[in-house]
Amino acid sequence: MKAVFSAWDTDADGAVSTGEFRKGLRDKQRAFNQARVQQFVASLDRNQDGSIEAGEIAPLRPPEALLDFLAAFDTQGDGRLDPGEIQTMQPFVNPMIDKRMFALNAGLVRLPHPQRQQVERLPPMVQAIFLMANENDDEALTQEEYTGYLRDVLGQAAADIVINQTPLPVPVEESPSGGVASAQTSGLTASSPRGAGEPGNPGSRRGFRSLLTTPGGPDHSVPDALRRGGGEGMDRDLLW
Repeated sequence: MKAVFSAWDTDADGAVSTGEFRKGLRDKQRAFNQARVQQFVASLDRNQDGSIEAGEIAPLRPPEALLDFLAAFDTQGDGRLDPGEIQTMQPFVNPMIDKRMFALNAGLVRLPHPQRQQVERLPPMVQAIFLMANENDDEALTQEEYTGYLRDVLGQAAADIVINQTPLPVPVEESPSGGVASAQTSGLTASSPRGAGEPGNPGSRRGFRSLLTTPGGPDHSVPDALRRGGGEGMDRDLLW
């Protein structure tokens, strides 16, 4: 605790002010969000070759919602996310994993000027968000303060997903409007084609959703980050 106190006491006056406390919390949340994305990718890239392949995650028997999420970024439909596709996916990981938090955030966005007394009746997590975002420590949270907080702790791309209430992408093959067009509206771009049976690409003949047809089907015996990311009851539109 002493090390944390010293790090947060940026003016070295022997006390942590409200502003220093707020900045410390935001720094911690930013680091946590960044680490969670890396942990999520690493838990799927089991052979650590920089790509995510259907063949390597099949033993995990991942849940359907997680397979849908991966399929949405598989622009070639070959059951493999290359480094470029993984990079495109990363801003969506925190919204996908923490549906409840982002649904609450979206609720704050819809309040023009949420008052402190309103927020105090909400869950503790929302109260913490109010504290971290309320830059001038007054009784109201402005849209500018809230937007600045989101961009600080999530990064520009992920924050824009919340601010603009953008739905998560859907798998190309399930798009009612014709596949590729749907992927493009989600900000996805096709990478260079890979041929079926390409060496080092065990998932090239199978899209991610084909794992649903494997013996036993999906289940939830997967690492905690994956279970939270694709668990029962998840919906793609984050409740908005």
